[in-house]
Amino acid sequence: MGDDLGHDDIYLNIKRLVEPDTYSDGDDDGDLDKETVAALRSNVVVEDDEKVVKRKHEIDKGQTEVETKRKRNRKTRQASIREIAFQNQSIQANYLWGCSTKALTNNLPNATNLGRQFDPSCIRLFDSKNERSDNNMSDHYKSLLSMKKLKKWRIPSSPMVVIICISARRCVSVRKALLPMKVKCGKLFAKHLDIDEQKHMLQSQKPGIVVGTPNRIRKLCEDGSLSFSSTELIVIDGQEINGAVNVCTLNDTSTDLFSLLKEYVQREWKMTSDNRSKSGERLKLAIY
Repeated sequence: MGDDLGHDDIYLNIKRLVEPDTYSDGDDDGDLDKETVAALRSNVVVEDDEKVVKRKHEIDKGQTEVETKRKRNRKTRQASIREIAFQNQSIQANYLWGCSTKALTNNLPNATNLGRQFDPSCIRLFDSKNERSDNNMSDHYKSLLSMKKLKKWRIPSSPMVVIICISARRCVSVRKALLPMKVKCGKLFAKHLDIDEQKHMLQSQKPGIVVGTPNRIRKLCEDGSLSFSSTELIVIDGQEINGAVNVCTLNDTSTDLFSLLKEYVQREWKMTSDNRSKSGERLKLAIY
């Protein structure tokens, strides 16, 4: 019992030092002299202050690291193609040229000729005021094209509009979204039709619009079954996979896309600049 009481006295003295208001009974601090009490209280305050300062430093350091990371992300984050599609012609041309340079140099190590840089005058703009989705896609195309001319299109192997998508599945979705336009829309992707059937379709049905993937469109251009000599608009569909890659940045599609543009679209532009043809004056690029 004696030892227990002694320990109780020490505990009560410490409690009075740390929480004097709780155990207030005048100026009496038990058996401790005033100098000892003052020193102990001072040590407690100093220790508490050090903890507060240390904690504040940790918080400030953490906030600084978070803000630095945010700034770094803002600097390194590249705008999505859907965001680019609402920008002016110069920004879109620069975006396409950056993607083209990266795709051709990374995936074709021996490539020395990257083609000519995209000129802003070669870019056509969809309406930037209204939101874009599959639900109103046909309205956007109607506002950009001459529907009268599109419905009367009868030029074999050279559609008026060529839409390039990231995948066959996306091509199916785009064709479905364009049904309200009530025009012929050819399929140039590796699904439903083989390449020979697509060649025949381009020659006999003379569609005003075709939707396809970069690889299949490029193959058809290579053997002469598809030409851009009369084409007026090539649309790069901005569908993204997981919000990360699109037809311009995905390795499986970007090389074919920009090789196609370099070899066949820029050829039309060059022929126009050399006064050998006026087809390049009509031929434009657009991002949806």
